[in-house]
Amino acid sequence: MRIERAWSLALLAALAALAAPGRAGVLAETGPLTLALAGPDSVTQTSLPFHLGAPARVWAEAAGVKGLESGRSGEAPEAFLDDQYLGPLLAEHHGSWRSPEALDLGAGDHVLLLRCSSVGIPKPCGLARLRVLSDAPGPPDPPQPAAAAPDCGHPTLSRRWPQRLHGQGLVLSVLSGRSQSAGILARLRPGQAWACRVRLPASEGRPLPLMAGFTVPQPGRGRLLVSLDRDFHGDAAALGYTPETWEPLTLTLCGGRLSVALAEAPPFQVDYPGPALDLELAAQDVELGLKPALP
Repeated sequence: MRIERAWSLALLAALAALAAPGRAGVLAETGPLTLALAGPDSVTQTSLPFHLGAPARVWAEAAGVKGLESGRSGEAPEAFLDDQYLGPLLAEHHGSWRSPEALDLGAGDHVLLLRCSSVGIPKPCGLARLRVLSDAPGPPDPPQPAAAAPDCGHPTLSRRWPQRLHGQGLVLSVLSGRSQSAGILARLRPGQAWACRVRLPASEGRPLPLMAGFTVPQPGRGRLLVSLDRDFHGDAAALGYTPETWEPLTLTLCGGRLSVALAEAPPFQVDYPGPALDLELAAQDVELGLKPALP
């Protein structure tokens, strides 16, 4: 099974960045992100929290920015570090963006905000990666009392289905460029795994090129989004999933990383050092079926 090829072709840069531990200067990052408003005259925001162990100069960068043209700041999200304004997020230099200046921030918890607002009909935009950097990473936080490490080779598996769904499955069907969420389906703690079954779509009986992205829209909440990989130009039949068939999906949180495995494909992993994760599944431009895992 080779559905991981879709993930690696479309998300190689973003997933490699998320999975690379200990890179000097990177304080926090996420991606890909879709920045879209619910309707005219609406406001929404995306946050990326981070922590400084000591005072440092901090700035923000984005890569793979689409839909935001230079000079059209009225349609662009506005970026803030805490309550300090960084300006509009406009695509420059082949889709990259960097905040115009670095800010001196003190030790403690901080947040990068992207705030979208629109007058009239909103225009969706997106980016492949968003991150917060520093030219002088602070010293590590004081060591915490040692706790028993979970056994990542033998996680505790749960097949519990949300009570609100009364044991029934659901179908996420969004073909208009918007996304649809199933809401929170499970809570994971380190050393725990959760499983369900998914039914992936087909076009005239053949597999579609799919990609999966993981974002953290707010602290403690992670979103796994399944969508079309519009940059994939190979034979989608080689991706290896069986269309219109219920396949097992397992997500494991252990060792500061979230592992996502579909059917027999090798899992892809992203860093998630939080103490717990409320897991949300969503779809965009595809029909995705979800139902409980088999006993």
